[in-house]
Amino acid sequence: MYNMLLIVCYNVAVMTWATYMFSPEPARVTEEAQFAPKPVLQRWNQVLAGEDSLSGTFIPNMERIVDRVMARKH
Repeated sequence: MYNMLLIVCYNVAVMTWATYMFSPEPARVTEEAQFAPKPVLQRWNQVLAGEDSLSGTFIPNMERIVDRVMARKH
């Protein structure tokens, strides 16, 4: 019984290895594509800044956004 379990485990391990070995390699991503600005983030910056242009960024405008929100609450 124990030998049969070892054989099954070995076969599962070999089949798993073979699956990964013969599966196609994922496409490589260039560094430029990894660090390119994402349109979704630019849109969030635009909406949070309340501006029509994409000139502002999230972090520099954070203080102004917080002041605007705090002014509405009081």
